[in-house]
Amino acid sequence: MNPQNLNDISINTTSKQVFAVGNNGTAMYINDITASSLVSFQVNMGALTNNFRGVFTHVKNQFDCVGDNNTLIGVGINFVPSPSPGSLTTIAIFRTNDIYGPAIQKAHFTNAANGYLVGDNGFIRHTNDGLTWQLIVPDLTPPVIDTLTPRRLQPY
Repeated sequence: MNPQNLNDISINTTSKQVFAVGNNGTAMYINDITASSLVSFQVNMGALTNNFRGVFTHVKNQFDCVGDNNTLIGVGINFVPSPSPGSLTTIAIFRTNDIYGPAIQKAHFTNAANGYLVGDNGFIRHTNDGLTWQLIVPDLTPPVIDTLTPRRLQPY
Protein backbone atom coordinates (compact mmCIF):
# COMPACT_ATOMS: atom_id res chain seq x y z
CA MET A 1 0.00 0.00 0.00
CA ASN A 2 1.33 3.42 -0.92
CA PRO A 3 0.98 5.99 1.86
CA GLN A 4 -1.67 8.61 1.12
CA ASN A 5 -2.74 11.79 2.84
CA LEU A 6 -5.70 11.31 5.17
CA ASN A 7 -8.24 14.15 5.06
CA ASP A 8 -10.90 13.31 7.66
CA ILE A 9 -11.68 10.93 10.51
CA SER A 10 -14.92 9.78 12.13
CA ILE A 11 -15.25 7.92 15.42
CA ASN A 12 -18.38 5.98 16.33
CA THR A 13 -18.36 6.29 20.11
CA THR A 14 -21.01 3.57 20.49
CA SER A 15 -19.27 0.85 18.46
CA LYS A 16 -15.72 2.19 19.19
CA GLN A 17 -14.94 2.03 15.46
CA VAL A 18 -12.82 4.56 13.56
CA PHE A 19 -12.91 5.36 9.85
CA ALA A 20 -10.48 7.70 8.08
CA VAL A 21 -10.45 8.71 4.41
CA GLY A 22 -7.93 10.40 2.15
CA ASN A 23 -6.53 10.82 -1.32
CA ASN A 24 -6.68 8.29 -4.16
CA GLY A 25 -9.53 6.24 -2.69
CA THR A 26 -7.82 5.66 0.66
CA ALA A 27 -10.14 4.47 3.44
CA MET A 28 -8.82 3.10 6.73
CA TYR A 29 -10.64 1.28 9.52
CA ILE A 30 -9.93 0.46 13.17
CA ASN A 31 -12.40 -1.99 14.72
CA ASP A 32 -12.01 -1.05 18.40
CA ILE A 33 -10.19 2.02 19.67
CA THR A 34 -10.25 0.63 23.22
CA ALA A 35 -8.19 -2.46 22.29
CA SER A 36 -4.71 -2.75 23.78
CA SER A 37 -3.10 -2.90 20.34
CA LEU A 38 -4.64 -0.94 17.49
CA VAL A 39 -4.63 -2.49 14.03
CA SER A 40 -5.78 -0.48 11.02
CA PHE A 41 -7.12 -2.06 7.85
CA GLN A 42 -7.26 -0.67 4.34
CA VAL A 43 -10.87 -0.75 3.14
CA ASN A 44 -11.15 -2.13 -0.40
CA MET A 45 -12.87 0.60 -2.40
CA GLY A 46 -12.57 -1.28 -5.69
CA ALA A 47 -11.59 0.89 -8.63
CA LEU A 48 -12.52 4.12 -6.85
CA THR A 49 -9.70 6.64 -6.99
CA ASN A 50 -11.55 9.67 -5.64
CA ASN A 51 -9.85 12.02 -3.25
CA PHE A 52 -12.14 11.68 -0.25
CA ARG A 53 -12.63 14.88 1.75
CA GLY A 54 -15.06 13.82 4.46
CA VAL A 55 -16.27 10.72 6.30
CA PHE A 56 -19.07 10.04 8.75
CA THR A 57 -20.14 6.89 10.58
CA HIS A 58 -23.37 6.48 12.53
CA VAL A 59 -23.99 2.74 12.30
CA LYS A 60 -21.63 -0.08 13.22
CA ASN A 61 -19.72 -1.43 10.19
CA GLN A 62 -20.91 1.34 7.85
CA PHE A 63 -19.52 4.69 6.77
CA ASP A 64 -20.28 7.40 4.23
CA CYS A 65 -17.61 9.45 2.51
CA VAL A 66 -17.68 12.40 0.13
CA GLY A 67 -15.13 13.27 -2.47
CA ASP A 68 -14.16 14.47 -5.91
CA ASN A 69 -16.77 14.91 -8.62
CA ASN A 70 -19.47 15.48 -5.98
CA THR A 71 -19.70 11.84 -5.05
CA LEU A 72 -21.25 10.40 -1.93
CA ILE A 73 -20.16 6.83 -1.29
CA GLY A 74 -21.64 4.56 1.34
CA VAL A 75 -19.69 1.49 2.42
CA GLY A 76 -20.68 -1.54 4.45
CA ILE A 77 -17.98 -3.83 5.81
CA ASN A 78 -17.70 -7.21 7.51
CA PHE A 79 -15.02 -7.49 10.18
CA VAL A 80 -14.02 -10.93 11.45
CA PRO A 81 -11.96 -10.50 14.66
CA SER A 82 -10.20 -13.87 14.71
CA PRO A 83 -7.70 -15.17 14.06
CA SER A 84 -5.85 -12.10 15.29
CA PRO A 85 -5.49 -9.40 14.01
CA GLY A 86 -8.72 -10.11 12.14
CA SER A 87 -9.82 -9.60 8.57
CA LEU A 88 -11.93 -7.07 6.76
CA THR A 89 -14.20 -7.57 3.75
CA THR A 90 -16.01 -4.79 1.91
CA ILE A 91 -19.57 -6.05 1.45
CA ALA A 92 -21.34 -3.13 -0.20
CA ILE A 93 -20.55 0.14 -1.90
CA PHE A 94 -23.19 2.50 -3.21
CA ARG A 95 -22.39 5.65 -5.08
CA THR A 96 -24.51 8.76 -5.66
CA ASN A 97 -23.44 10.95 -8.56
CA ASP A 98 -26.55 13.09 -9.01
CA ILE A 99 -25.67 15.72 -6.40
CA TYR A 100 -24.74 18.74 -8.48
CA GLY A 101 -23.18 21.91 -7.25
CA PRO A 102 -19.87 23.09 -5.86
CA ALA A 103 -17.45 20.59 -4.40
CA ILE A 104 -18.79 18.62 -1.44
CA GLN A 105 -16.51 18.85 1.59
CA LYS A 106 -18.31 17.08 4.48
CA ALA A 107 -21.23 14.77 5.24
CA HIS A 108 -23.17 14.28 8.46
CA PHE A 109 -25.99 11.79 9.00
CA THR A 110 -28.16 11.32 12.08
CA ASN A 111 -29.30 7.94 10.70
CA ALA A 112 -29.33 6.12 7.34
CA ALA A 113 -32.11 8.37 5.97
CA ASN A 114 -31.45 11.83 7.43
CA GLY A 115 -28.29 13.65 6.43
CA TYR A 116 -26.60 16.83 5.32
CA LEU A 117 -23.85 17.65 2.84
CA VAL A 118 -21.89 20.90 2.88
CA GLY A 119 -19.43 22.26 0.39
CA ASP A 120 -17.80 25.18 -1.31
CA ASN A 121 -19.56 28.55 -1.70
CA GLY A 122 -22.25 27.89 0.92
CA PHE A 123 -23.44 24.63 -0.69
CA ILE A 124 -25.83 22.74 1.63
CA ARG A 125 -28.02 19.73 0.74
CA HIS A 126 -30.38 17.72 2.98
CA THR A 127 -31.99 14.30 2.63
CA ASN A 128 -34.70 12.75 4.75
CA ASP A 129 -34.90 9.49 2.81
CA GLY A 130 -31.21 8.82 2.03
CA LEU A 131 -31.90 9.01 -1.71
CA THR A 132 -33.11 12.45 -2.77
CA TRP A 133 -31.34 15.67 -1.89
CA GLN A 134 -32.92 19.10 -1.44
CA LEU A 135 -30.91 22.29 -1.83
CA ILE A 136 -30.87 24.49 1.27
CA VAL A 137 -30.24 28.14 0.55
CA PRO A 138 -28.42 29.76 3.47
CA ASP A 139 -29.35 33.26 4.60
CA LEU A 140 -26.23 35.20 3.65
CA THR A 141 -27.45 38.66 4.62
CA PRO A 142 -24.77 40.53 6.53
CA PRO A 143 -25.14 39.99 10.27
CA VAL A 144 -25.25 42.87 12.70
CA ILE A 145 -21.78 43.26 14.11
CA ASP A 146 -21.50 44.12 17.78
CA THR A 147 -19.19 46.97 18.60
CA LEU A 148 -16.44 46.03 20.98
CA THR A 149 -14.73 48.57 23.16
CA PRO A 150 -11.03 47.81 23.62
CA ARG A 151 -9.98 47.51 27.27
CA ARG A 152 -6.60 47.19 28.82
CA LEU A 153 -6.26 44.01 30.85
CA GLN A 154 -5.33 44.55 34.46
CA PRO A 155 -2.68 42.34 36.09
CA TYR A 156 -3.85 39.93 38.77
